[in-house]
Amino acid sequence: MVHLFGRLDDGTPFLVRDDRATPHFFIRRDDVGRALGAGITRVVESPARTLDDDRLTARVEGPIPAAMPAMRTALAEAGVVTYEADVRFALRYLMQRGVRASLRIAGPSRDAPGLGRVWHNPTIAPDDWDNFRPRVLSFDIETDPRARQLYSIGLAVAWGGDAQPSGAPAQEDVLLWSPDGLPTPAGARGFATERALLTAFVDRVRAIDPDVLIGWNVIDFDLRVLERIAQRCGVALRFGRGGERARTREGRSGQREAVVPGRVVLDGPATLRGAFLRYDRYGLDAVARRVLGDGKRMTGDNRGLAIDRAFREDRAHLVDYNRHDAALALRILEHLDLIALTVMRSRLTGLPMDRVQGAVAALDFRYLSALHRAGVVAPTVGARGRPPVAPGVDADDRGGAVFEPVVGLHRDVHVFDFRSLYPTLIRTFQLDPRSHVTDAGVGPAAGRAGGGDDWIRAPSGAAFRRAPRGLLPSLLDELMPRRAAALEGGRSIEAQAIKILMNSFYGVLGTSTCRFWNPALASAITAFGRALLGWTRDFVEARGHRVLYGDTDSLFVQLADAAAHQNVSGAADAAGAALAAEINVALTAHIADTWRVESHLTLVHAQRFRQLLLPSAKSGGGARKRYAGLLAASDDRPHARDDAALDGPAWQDEALENDEALVFIGMEATRRDAVPIAQRVQRALCARLFHGRPIAPYLTHTVADLRAGKLDPLLIHRRRLRKKLDDYAASGAPHVVAARKLPKPPRREIRWVFTTAGPEPLGHETAPPDRERYVQRTVRSVAAPVLDAAGLSFEMAVGDPAQLSLFGDG
Repeated sequence: MVHLFGRLDDGTPFLVRDDRATPHFFIRRDDVGRALGAGITRVVESPARTLDDDRLTARVEGPIPAAMPAMRTALAEAGVVTYEADVRFALRYLMQRGVRASLRIAGPSRDAPGLGRVWHNPTIAPDDWDNFRPRVLSFDIETDPRARQLYSIGLAVAWGGDAQPSGAPAQEDVLLWSPDGLPTPAGARGFATERALLTAFVDRVRAIDPDVLIGWNVIDFDLRVLERIAQRCGVALRFGRGGERARTREGRSGQREAVVPGRVVLDGPATLRGAFLRYDRYGLDAVARRVLGDGKRMTGDNRGLAIDRAFREDRAHLVDYNRHDAALALRILEHLDLIALTVMRSRLTGLPMDRVQGAVAALDFRYLSALHRAGVVAPTVGARGRPPVAPGVDADDRGGAVFEPVVGLHRDVHVFDFRSLYPTLIRTFQLDPRSHVTDAGVGPAAGRAGGGDDWIRAPSGAAFRRAPRGLLPSLLDELMPRRAAALEGGRSIEAQAIKILMNSFYGVLGTSTCRFWNPALASAITAFGRALLGWTRDFVEARGHRVLYGDTDSLFVQLADAAAHQNVSGAADAAGAALAAEINVALTAHIADTWRVESHLTLVHAQRFRQLLLPSAKSGGGARKRYAGLLAASDDRPHARDDAALDGPAWQDEALENDEALVFIGMEATRRDAVPIAQRVQRALCARLFHGRPIAPYLTHTVADLRAGKLDPLLIHRRRLRKKLDDYAASGAPHVVAARKLPKPPRREIRWVFTTAGPEPLGHETAPPDRERYVQRTVRSVAAPVLDAAGLSFEMAVGDPAQLSLFGDG
């Protein structure tokens, strides 16, 4: 039976129950005899054909979804290839009906306490309701340092599209364990036992009736701890919409997932990462300070002990702290529009809100839905092995084009970008699993880039049918104009959701965990990208312009007549836009002449750097995917500091370093694993270089302060431990060496310092920081590109060549 929980357009919750669907998957019709011999009892003919070899199929049916994995295993052992045997039962139900996130329901219903309206086997149809504003409950628990006893649960509610219902619980609240002798401060509700507190929490969730539960590490910590404590206290966490038990379990991907029937659980850090929002750290305090300018009320390494002390001695502080944490998580997701983005991604992909981060699953749902309408079924993931590669086809995915950078400091550099390069390549050249041809051969057609009359041939040699229109290009035909309209209409959330979905298509085609995985297809996409970026570079250089660098979908160009545009307002940007228009006309003609297809590619003049630094690589030549620059001022973003009215000594001017026009790509200034002293020095030196301010005084004073111990707080490294210490074997990695010196292994992150005794964990140092090591290996390293561009040496800038020469190049 399929259960579909939701909320009607009038705010009433609902449940659809449907027991008419039969669990099934597919095999080739030729394998029916072997399937019966393997113990399969129900096989019926199907009109569908297989995607990989166009064979007729049969349906293998089972009594319940849970029986299907064993049947798949039995068939695999008998040598029978299965199709779609891994598709979840409930998702197949939605795919077959074209339902994505919202639907129309027709038929008789009844009212049920807690569930709202209930339908049994109604008629349902797809819909695209765009006015859903979910009711969200954020919660956060506080415990003793070992997470064995529950102290309190903080709650914060966003009522979504509804006004707060009359008589509803408070918008923010704290439920507090108040055993004999401990008071209940104002603003909290006290309970004599943990059991009573847990029972009240269950009742509160059901009274609020949220669509979405959120928190920070809510699945790995809050829910898991609540499960454990509830089991000890004999409380069932029945806060599913119909009174079902909430639980956590190990998911297919190996990550823990929450199961709360009728409600979605979203974890804060996972939601940020899934939206491709990048932060140095994903802890609640770090993200809240970055996003909201606010943070936790208690921080530090001994926060667990501080919470324990507050529970016993300063309970008003604990209540305030707990309430604030719950509210912070809600405020962050609301401020970043992540709940609305998640709803939109669910509408686009068809996946439940707690699964929209899965790129493979997103393509799966949309592509399988279209495939089924065409009467075709796809392979089971992992059931077919590596797809065949036609003779003469290069299936080695070499990635995007990266041109050798012209090392040094450059003025007035224009950046041109192909808008949505890989999706537009898919759309232009019919790059699609159904269109891919493995028997086109090489023959005479291979001598011409476009191939013969029947095929579109990629530079890698892979061939694709011209007709009918591929399913993936057709999907992009729908999505790309929709994104353009969303951008034009100011619907940024919709535009971002579409962008995330489109950009996932190339990646999953090159991933073996995707059922449509095909190295030849993924390689064809990147081969087209390399060829067209190379063609664009040649076109630009043939007109006398200088290409300084190129990477995947971007070109960095100095215009031949750049001097004529200086000091003329808007002239440089107008010249860049004119060149982009000229390239687009020529590129469209080139693609039509070479491959006889209509180009959907668009090159845009993305931005212009007043100054651009392309550093050298340690191994020689230019460093790829690394640069720093100062963007040219625009009408809505003038420079914070523009070479004038600078206050104080040159080495103390932080306004330069905070200029919003500074851009760092692949540099220590923005890398999460870089030590803070490297980030600070690199940003400061680049700012001074770009603004024409003195470099040596800043570097001299910084090195002096470092050696004097004044910058010790900036010498702390952070690194996440991604596996257990024992699994690192004999690793000499500094963070592992430091972690092994702790009395007990750290949970997630190790913080350490290089001391004169080697890497040592913060708070457990046996020796002073090796400050000269930081001078020679850290400051010297990040300073080198800037000093090279300024014509200085590190010894000259710091001013003590005799001493520094003793340490070599370090």
